[in-house]
Amino acid sequence: MSGAPPSFVFAYPEEAALAGPDALAAHVAELGFGGIAIALAYHRARRVFPRYGRISVCGSGHTAFAPERARYGALAPVCTTGADEVRAVHELREACARRGLRFHAWLVALHDERLLAALPEAAAQTADGSPAGHALCPAHPAARAYVAELVEDVCAQLAPEAVELEAAAFPAWEPAYTITLALEPVSRAAARYGAQCFCPSCRAAIAAEGEDPEQLAHATRAAASPPFAPAPTRSGAGRSGDSTTVSVIGSPLLVPPTLDVRLADVRARLLEPLIAGAAAAAHAGGAVLRPCAFGDPATVALQGFSPTALRAADGVLLGLGTRSGAALVDDFAALRPLAGELPVTASVNWAPQRTPSALAADARALRDAGAAGVALYNLTLAPEDALPAFAAAARALNPIPSEAR
Repeated sequence: MSGAPPSFVFAYPEEAALAGPDALAAHVAELGFGGIAIALAYHRARRVFPRYGRISVCGSGHTAFAPERARYGALAPVCTTGADEVRAVHELREACARRGLRFHAWLVALHDERLLAALPEAAAQTADGSPAGHALCPAHPAARAYVAELVEDVCAQLAPEAVELEAAAFPAWEPAYTITLALEPVSRAAARYGAQCFCPSCRAAIAAEGEDPEQLAHATRAAASPPFAPAPTRSGAGRSGDSTTVSVIGSPLLVPPTLDVRLADVRARLLEPLIAGAAAAAHAGGAVLRPCAFGDPATVALQGFSPTALRAADGVLLGLGTRSGAALVDDFAALRPLAGELPVTASVNWAPQRTPSALAADARALRDAGAAGVALYNLTLAPEDALPAFAAAARALNPIPSEAR
């Protein structure tokens, strides 16, 4: 298995077809990156490709390779792109090999409405028992098997050095590609605890771990408050640090931080088998596996990320978005313990306010803070005037050898 490169860039498969595989690989090398991560399985989105004058819309379960159906069980992806784009992805992989660039498979695993329609009982739920609408539950056996099968298929066909595994944990309330309609904004507590899944698969797994799933679900709904439970009644006597005693249906319940610890522990134990299966598939195909985490530490922990859940993986990718300066380093430091001893790659987004010098400084700061690698999101979305910042960030890290350019 190959180790992680010092830097790489995310991109969409459409760019391989639009620019040409050889030209795209050459561009990545010229910018100074050591590799490219291509979205082979992706969520629904409308995307702007400014350097190509294109608006691209992809539906749920967007798949840019030709899955081999025999590798899959109850759930299977379907190729949603044309033969030219699939061919361009394979040719890009070959072009990367010729230039000494690492080829990463970027897989959005469980956020696929098409798969939800095929197996509704595998859907993740919100705390009130409603389908989340965009995600499979990682506690469902078919979902766990699907992620491992997806990784196995991609590794067999494209032999990536690394798999960047996104959306494989328990879902948060609102990914960037969903929208909630409400006349009164959902509170922070409702978003945090309302996203907790207690579907039949979760309940069975929680019970098998020795927990009472109904008691835990009841406490979670109480912490979420409206619209998941009546507004809590508070008393000064019930205050203890950040904890509050609330009364719901006559039962006193202790909410954060005690509930957070219980939920995070349960989610980690339920996520561990999925990560282990995906890691085994990646390793069999000669790739390293990096689950991807996005959000604040409390939210990420409630999605199941912990050293226990991730111990079969080879690293973790932390999405830090457009945060910069001290805030960027602070957030990286706050999230890093969730990876335990695993090497951590930090992913940052270009934004108009991020000058070349600022993005380079952020890349160096992340390296100095202990990041094993830095990834830039997203080359395909980047306008022409963003490219100097991409190059500056790559140069600020360990550059790839000149013979690989």
